[in-house]
Amino acid sequence: MKRILATTALATLVAMPALAQSQGGPISAPDVDVAGQSMSADTLIGKRIYVDTGTDEGVSMTDLTDAPDSWEDVGEIGDVYIDGNGSVEAVIADIGGFLGVGEREVALDMQSLKFAPDADDEGEYFVVFQGDPSTLEGKDAYDRAAMDNDGDFLGMQTKQAKAEDSDMGTKAGAPLSDSERAELTAEDLQGQPVIGADGKKIGEIGELVLTDDGKIDRVIVDVGGFLGIGEKQVELAYGELDISHGEDGDLKVTTVQTEDTLKSLPEWTG
Repeated sequence: MKRILATTALATLVAMPALAQSQGGPISAPDVDVAGQSMSADTLIGKRIYVDTGTDEGVSMTDLTDAPDSWEDVGEIGDVYIDGNGSVEAVIADIGGFLGVGEREVALDMQSLKFAPDADDEGEYFVVFQGDPSTLEGKDAYDRAAMDNDGDFLGMQTKQAKAEDSDMGTKAGAPLSDSERAELTAEDLQGQPVIGADGKKIGEIGELVLTDDGKIDRVIVDVGGFLGIGEKQVELAYGELDISHGEDGDLKVTTVQTEDTLKSLPEWTG
């Protein structure tokens, strides 16, 4: 991927104060300005950190197709610390090690970093450490517990939010609520297998019959036959079907009817 840096020095990232936070509430990611483009500070998380070793003299800082050979990848931003005033105080960088083994966290203040946009990929940018690379090796490992309790870590908040979302997520097997059933469409239901009282597939939803106001009233189930040959369409009331959450977000449609019962129903002719 081609990457083009500004003709002048790399644009300095300026952290903009976040909105005031309620006491005890989550801290919002403040906006940061990268070469005039406003982005959320949480976009920093996961960015690689480079240092310029200066081994390639005369390397142009413009029209780069990629990071030059003189740029050494030294780590990754693993978190961002927001102080009690809602400003970015430091980034927490994972430095050293190999495949995570021997890696350690160090805190880097914003003044030690410079940023440049990726002209080929909007919203992407390089992160370059301005100091002497040897200072990174000598930095003490970061102690999260030592930070001001008024602040918070964006990365930790994100992980906690995802965990809470997961805990609150609907478990497989839970029936759909009335409102969820009402929101289902033909795209959701057509082709869904229908499971009978014995736990086996006894048919497949082929068509839906709607009321005048667009609500699902009846379901037409294709039953019997083989590869569509000898298949019969029968009609069931929508309320006769139990619809629940299946694995991986799909649906499970069941009925107390058996295949023989469905086959005995009059054929639906529309």
